[in-house]
Amino acid sequence: LPMFFRLLNFIAFLHLVQTAGAVRCFQCDNQYGSCNTGECSGMACIMIEAVTNQKKSVQKGCLQFIDRPRCLKADLMGVETVKCTCNSDFCNDDEQLIKNGLVRRLQNVASSTFNPERSKRTNLGAGLGIKVTTNYLLMLIFMCLFITGSFSLLVFNTVCIHASTLILITLVV
Repeated sequence: LPMFFRLLNFIAFLHLVQTAGAVRCFQCDNQYGSCNTGECSGMACIMIEAVTNQKKSVQKGCLQFIDRPRCLKADLMGVETVKCTCNSDFCNDDEQLIKNGLVRRLQNVASSTFNPERSKRTNLGAGLGIKVTTNYLLMLIFMCLFITGSFSLLVFNTVCIHASTLILITLVV
């Protein structure tokens, strides 16, 4: 029984240590703009903003690992995204992100990150509403080369088998 109480005290201590290092963050999801509702706790806070067809959606929450405060911009399959991480209480609040210099006014982020004339995109899908990035174009070329190479090997094997069969027939006769 004393061992049980030691184990219980140890678990309580670990819980206190874990929650002592935790930060509280907003946890919400809004497909029409920003949000500062809901709450969660973790080691760091996160805010992800996605802009597609000039429509902005925001998702906020907690990370269970520590990440340094920063914002990263990326173009994921034609969707402009901004991911901000921070590590103080409710730092994923819109005003806190702006105040800490991690992100410009969120209204401006949508217009500054959405740029349909990006030079990294090709005009391959013009008129179809498809935007092909350089990575996808390279992957498409690689797949075409792979299929062509596989087909060439298949033809080469077929020719070799027929040639060896003809040689065997001529040797037997």
